[in-house]
Amino acid sequence: MKNSMANSRAITILLLLAAANSWADIVQLKNGGEFEGEVREVGDNIEIKTKRGATLKIKRSDIKNIIRKKLPAEEFKERKASLDTGDPKATFTLANWCRQNGMKEEYEYYLKLTLRLDPKHPTARDSLYKYQKTYKAISINREAVEKLKREFGKSFQIRHTRHFRICYNTEPVFYNNRADLFEAVYRSFYGFFEKREFSLTTLNDHLEVILFDTREQFNTYARKRSPVLESSAGFYSPSENRVAFYNALNDTRYRRMRQQIVSSEKQIQELRKTVNKMKGKITFTFPDGSKKSYSKSGANGFLAKEKRKVADQRRNLASIYRNENISTTVHECLHQLAFNLGVQKITGDNPKWLGEGLATYFETASYGAISQIGKVNSARLKYYQAARKANALIPLSALVSDDRYYIVSSRTAGVAYAQGWGLVHFLIAKYPGEFMAYLKMLGSKRLTQMPPPQTRLREFVKSFDKDPAALQREWHSYMNSLR
Repeated sequence: MKNSMANSRAITILLLLAAANSWADIVQLKNGGEFEGEVREVGDNIEIKTKRGATLKIKRSDIKNIIRKKLPAEEFKERKASLDTGDPKATFTLANWCRQNGMKEEYEYYLKLTLRLDPKHPTARDSLYKYQKTYKAISINREAVEKLKREFGKSFQIRHTRHFRICYNTEPVFYNNRADLFEAVYRSFYGFFEKREFSLTTLNDHLEVILFDTREQFNTYARKRSPVLESSAGFYSPSENRVAFYNALNDTRYRRMRQQIVSSEKQIQELRKTVNKMKGKITFTFPDGSKKSYSKSGANGFLAKEKRKVADQRRNLASIYRNENISTTVHECLHQLAFNLGVQKITGDNPKWLGEGLATYFETASYGAISQIGKVNSARLKYYQAARKANALIPLSALVSDDRYYIVSSRTAGVAYAQGWGLVHFLIAKYPGEFMAYLKMLGSKRLTQMPPPQTRLREFVKSFDKDPAALQREWHSYMNSLR
């Protein structure tokens, strides 16, 4: 806004609370000043609603000229009418105009139209990804919130992150940790597929998460859905479209192990103080009643060794927390994201090897770092290597066609999960284009019943254009090269 206030006594300014707008009429004053905003005639005065939300009242006699400009809605209507909807350059230009004028829904629409016309447009894809990841807000579903309140009661709180609706009765620190993790995994998932030109859908509602403070509360909840889920560390329920977890830091086994470690550390510290005060031989009595005498230096050496053992136990405890809670959280969150962002579809064909393979593939992104996705999943690799050594690997043709290997209670479940990870890892590394096309093909199907194994195998072979035996040899060779 430019204004020389030499003749300011003739201008009355009324500051009103109003929303900022994008109007751009220009009022030029006789004294050389200039205002920009929406102009409205009120008797002998002119009112201007500025971009900053103020309303200015100016006498008509102080005005030299009014330059009228079209409102964004009017100009958009004209631009839309003259748009060549088959020209990606024109649609992208209109998308950017919509962004500059605050028309967010139209901005997203014309970015998507640009990508339909030109899937390899150099800028539209990055612009859409940034908008959907960073700017697009999801409205709070009040009906869903009230339903959660009725289901879980007053002891649970409900909060929203950008993409998740979280119902919890845990400590705030655990909620905050998981909320950050969910959003980080969302960003990683979105970035991974967008960079591989796999167009994801947009969320219209927050994804639902339940966090229980104790294992016992989680078990009661899980048991009502399936007895198998009671032994899990977390799960995704497609029918409810929600994931559920418990706070591993409050798990009975975890607490007991932590107390034992703290007690051992304290005991070693007290013994060291005692040893340093004593002279001559020092005798230790062990839990089984046996005794052993040490010199002072020998006793300190023994205590140092015990201290290293306890440090190893603490690291193992951290590993339990990471493996049973963090990895599970990422794994189940990935199932939810896959079904809600269009990678998999409830109505499509969803072979178990593929769904579990994708979830285990992303387990390496424990804290949502895109750079970690696709790293070797050491836990799954070790299981694969053990099965290979025992000659217990599932043939490729059977793995891709039959879900029964993944039944949790079966003896094949562990190796099936490991091979599912390995096969997804191999295909993304060696056949990325074919893999993404295979995903799209499965999602495009509309099934009323599970396809027979022979259909799944035929579609797999067609998608990768390889003889199963030859592809299996290539896959096993690839797996043998991983460390």
